[in-house]
This record gives sequence, structure tokens and C-alpha cells, in this order.
Amino acid sequence: MTPAVLQKSRIVVVRVAAGLALVLVLFGIVVVGRAGLFAADPAGLLARREAFLPAMIAIPTPVPPLPDLGAEALHGELASRGYTLEGVRMAEIDVPRLYAARLPTDLSELDSIDIRKQVFVKLLLPLILAENERILADRERLLRLRDQAQTGEKIEPADTAWLEAISDRYSVKPRFPEAFPELVRRVDAVPPSLAIAQAALETGWGTSAVAQRSHAMFGQMVVISDSDRLAVRRFGHLAHAVEAYAINLNTHKAYGRFRAKRADQRAKGQVPDGYELAQTLSSYSERKTDYIRDVRGIMRANRLRPLDAARLRD
Repeated sequence: MTPAVLQKSRIVVVRVAAGLALVLVLFGIVVVGRAGLFAADPAGLLARREAFLPAMIAIPTPVPPLPDLGAEALHGELASRGYTLEGVRMAEIDVPRLYAARLPTDLSELDSIDIRKQVFVKLLLPLILAENERILADRERLLRLRDQAQTGEKIEPADTAWLEAISDRYSVKPRFPEAFPELVRRVDAVPPSLAIAQAALETGWGTSAVAQRSHAMFGQMVVISDSDRLAVRRFGHLAHAVEAYAINLNTHKAYGRFRAKRADQRAKGQVPDGYELAQTLSSYSERKTDYIRDVRGIMRANRLRPLDAARLRD
């Protein structure tokens, strides 16, 4: 694993005309000119590692290929393939496995704010669902091995090695069976509605410079070398940003309440609800409850909550 680089958590807060800025983001008008408008790492909390992923996931190949089009043409292409958000919300269609490497460079130039937001959501949703699919496959294996351990069944060497690797990935000491409860809390999906709303707020619906150039969707910050200077974490692909976001929520000390509430929803047989879970993320921004209000406002105004039940096509 790459050596850890300690990160000092810092929030860049825009204090001027905050109320107006929220209205603009809610309706997709604002173009955020820089990352960290509401930075992802909480202020004054646990120092983080820059390279906190043991390995990036293999980028899925688009099937069928997603053409490199401008935003308006891409909107038409997605519609021609039967991919409509209304269909997803009504559970009439599953989400196609179309994985964009980046956002359209002309997204901010669209005259239609509604189309801009549709394109943004349609491109992020498959990536979030693909990451959740991978996480839930790991979760299924984890639960099977937990059950084996509880019944006294022998765990094979390959499974033991896998448990050590997954423990490392999710920052849990690999002591079994004691580690199972915490791992089960951490290895779980992130609601698409929550991820999309936070990305929209962080990037002005994908129009910020860092979203366009560095695929930075969630405002995560890193320390530059051995200095105290912070910079927005850059990614080679949108899928990498989604993966890092999920790892952040699933491992960071600041988001223990998020994981506990999600586990409670699971125990009640519920699908993790992004709107409810957003209440636990006051540490995501120095703006605390105001940040939560903004995220939930985006969910309501853009009808994101039904997307938590979305599925990828087989």
C-alpha cells in the first residue's frame, strides 16, 4: 500500500450571499468556480491519508459504448437508449450500464437547466450503482464468512486472506471474529440520492473547474507533499471519485453516525434512505446543519429520493 500522507482537515466556506448561492445550486444555475465550496473533509477532525485506497477498481467497459458527445447530443443519445429518469423513478426501467469517464466539457453551456441536471444525474447514477454493486458483493461474502465463523465452520485460507484485505481497505483491525460487527457496518452501499445531491452541491451540477478537469465530484482535499498546503484531490476517472467518496463515508471517524443509522435501517429491512441518512453528515461541512439542509433541499427539489431503489440492468 502507498505510504500514508497525513492530511489536515480544512473547510473552505463561502460566507457571502450563502442563501442566494443555495437557491442557484438547487435550480442548477450556479457554476461553482472552485472545489471545496463545501469541502468534504470535516474541520478539526481526524487526519486522513492521501492514498487511502489499497487499489483502484478496474474501470468497467461501457456496454454498449458511450460516445464522446457534447452534453446536448449526449442527452439525446441516452434518451434514444430508453434511459429516462422518470422511468427509473417509477421503477419502470433499470439503469443501463453506461459508464462515463468524464463529464461533458460543454455542460455549463446548455441553455436548458433541466437538461443539464438530467445529464449530470444520468452520468453519475450508473457509476454509483456500479460501486454499490461491488460493495454489496463484498458484503454478501462477508456475511457468509461471518455466519461460517459463528457456526464453527472452518474458514479456508483464501477467505482468511480476503478478510485481511477487506479489513485493511475499510480500516478495521483484522481480529476475527471480533472484527465482523464493525466490518458489516462499514461494508455497505451509499444511497445514490445522497451521493448525487452532495456532488451537485460540491460542483454546481458538474460545471466547476475541478469537476471538469480533475473529475473531483465530492470536494475531498489532500496535503501536498510534506507541506501544510491543501489541494483538491484529483482523479483519473469519474469512477475513481465515486469509489473514494464511498470509502470516505464507510471508514472516516467523522461518519460513524452515518454508518450506525444505515445499519439500523438494514436491521429494519429497509433500503438505506439517503434523505434520512443526510441528517448524520453534519461533520461533512463546517456549515453543519445548514449543509444538511442544503443537501436535503437538492434531494427534494430534484426528486432524487426514488433513485435509492434504482438497479443496474442485467
